[in-house]
Amino acid sequence: MLKQLKEKSAETKQDRYGAANDFATTRVPMNKRRSSLNMSIVMITFAISMSGLFGGAALSQGLTVGQALLAIFVGNCILVFYAGFAGAIGAREGLGTYMLMRHSFGRSGSTLISVIFAITLVGWYAWQCGFFGLTIHAMFPQAGLVTHPVVAGIWGGVLMMLTAYFGMKGLSVVSWVAGPLILLAAVIGIVVSISRIGGWEIALSLPSVGPIDFATGVTMVVGGFAVGAVIQPDISRYSKGPLVSVSATAAGFMFAHGAVLFGGFIMAIAIGTTDMAVAMLAILGGWSLIVLIVAQWTTNDNNLYSSSLGLSNVIKLPKKKIVLIVGTIATIIGAMGLGPLFAGWLVMLGVSIPPVAGIMIADYYILKKMDYKTEVGYRYGGIGLPAYISWVVATVLGFAINIGIQSLNALIIGFVSYLVLSIVFQKAGWKAYVGKGHILQEDGNTVVEA
Repeated sequence: MLKQLKEKSAETKQDRYGAANDFATTRVPMNKRRSSLNMSIVMITFAISMSGLFGGAALSQGLTVGQALLAIFVGNCILVFYAGFAGAIGAREGLGTYMLMRHSFGRSGSTLISVIFAITLVGWYAWQCGFFGLTIHAMFPQAGLVTHPVVAGIWGGVLMMLTAYFGMKGLSVVSWVAGPLILLAAVIGIVVSISRIGGWEIALSLPSVGPIDFATGVTMVVGGFAVGAVIQPDISRYSKGPLVSVSATAAGFMFAHGAVLFGGFIMAIAIGTTDMAVAMLAILGGWSLIVLIVAQWTTNDNNLYSSSLGLSNVIKLPKKKIVLIVGTIATIIGAMGLGPLFAGWLVMLGVSIPPVAGIMIADYYILKKMDYKTEVGYRYGGIGLPAYISWVVATVLGFAINIGIQSLNALIIGFVSYLVLSIVFQKAGWKAYVGKGHILQEDGNTVVEA
């Protein structure tokens, strides 16, 4: 009885420690998991993003309406495939993406992945803070200093930072409000745009104008949510089971994300511009810009939330402090209007990120038989050579092979090459990990690494 009480006390201390840091480096206990409805709303809304509107608009630079619909469908199928499997891992294990990647990429190796993903997500955050400022200025051009693009970008970034600061609780509140509004705007935008063009028959007969082809369009669809799909465990770890995660992920991408993509595409076609603020204002009126702001908020707090989880794997600070530090820096950068070329950014992400998911899926479902260890005494490897070699090979070949769809090619190559290399390393007796290992030890309040 005394032993059971001590074990219960230790569990309580560890849960308290994990909850204080939003379980950034520990399992989410079952008593902290959220309802199926709550998680479905969060994950579906997570798939409704500003990048979807702009990605859809970017597709108008070369694809016909029929090609765009097919590209959106194929791209979302790829996203559902690897986001579904990755999210199911998070739901089963109660761990975030960066903790899961320690098993394939190694403890030190996952640090580099964490930094790369975090920088990518912070880049999205900064870019959208800048666009937030432009949107506010477009809505209230004569309102003075408070709506100046730079000033509005700063106070907008601060507001978005607040929900990421409060973790899953903050995300849930915004998601409940944002989801229906954004979907409504996308659906109305599609209906009004088709009517403005002259009907579906005329819309389907419009020629393509621009350099983007079908395969590139699919890669751009995947690229627009490539990192978001890989980091699905950051959200799904709060699910009570993998079924909720998979079903919500499928619904989110195939319907919600698909509607937003096509809404952005068809509004851009109808108005003849890829500037979504201009297109939505012309198609839907001033109220749509409010929805645009909400869309940016619900996407951007997720970006900052997940990037802070990743940096918690590297920086020994509480997650909330990381949110404030990184969010402040990104807000200032974004408000200054600094950002990458959108289409090229999407293509790069669409090829380089999917292999990471392929490696993680292969490691968990095939090599580790759906059993990741996190108990006291378990040793993580340093840097996982098969994982890193596979990632580099898959990315290089993904860009080099022009047959088929680059995103899917890179995903499959990453998956297969990791399995092959892992077997080769094992059969040859080579060390799969280099660098110092990390052993989980008990430190009174929680499990820590030596």
